[in-house]
Amino acid sequence: MITIAICDDERHFQKEMEKMVSLSMDRKNIDYQIVLFDNGRELVEYCKDLEQNAIVFLDINMDDIDGLETGKMIRELSPDIYIIFVTAYVKYSTEGYKVKAFRYIIKGDKNFDKSLEECMDEILKDMDYGIRKITFEFKEGEKELSIDNIIYIESDLHTVNFYVSRCKKRKYTITSTLNEIEKRMEGCDFLRIHQSFLVNLKHVKNIRTYVAEMDNGMELSIPRTKYRAVKEAYVEYKGEV
Repeated sequence: MITIAICDDERHFQKEMEKMVSLSMDRKNIDYQIVLFDNGRELVEYCKDLEQNAIVFLDINMDDIDGLETGKMIRELSPDIYIIFVTAYVKYSTEGYKVKAFRYIIKGDKNFDKSLEECMDEILKDMDYGIRKITFEFKEGEKELSIDNIIYIESDLHTVNFYVSRCKKRKYTITSTLNEIEKRMEGCDFLRIHQSFLVNLKHVKNIRTYVAEMDNGMELSIPRTKYRAVKEAYVEYKGEV
């Protein structure tokens, strides 16, 4: 999961940035979350709890504390957060080097979209952020899915249904067995919790009595005979991530 913070006191530009960044990340099939801020103090407070894979788009001209001061405070918290200054003024570029800004993007530039896309590509390359993908011949046609976006897989008689996030379609169907699919998903943090369900542990919110709560709102049953093993596997997984 990549956390992307956008800090700008102009709400309309803040929303435009959110839209452009979302489109960029969706095209890349990367799991992400975007948080919005209109002042530097709230952003700095939020950054205190950030660990890795964090990106901050920061406006320089803001009231209270400006973007440069905000950037300095963020850099004191972490050397690893990617700071990108978004400004209408090129003159601030030398100041940005003091906080090791990853890049500047100029507001109002006719190539703003392209600059943003290139910036995201360079950050992901620098992160060495790998996107695991797998291809299946679904009834809907051949489709390459990001493994992280597969929430769970369900057996339905002689077909298997894939439930996914961040795709135009939320469900893909293939003629196969869950046993065959399980073999293909070995080593990808999937767990067979039921004869009919293979879940992506990344998308399990909680395991409670005989139920797996998924982050898309679904609750999948766990047989009594499997419950203890499933619970232990989930606890072990959470301890590793």
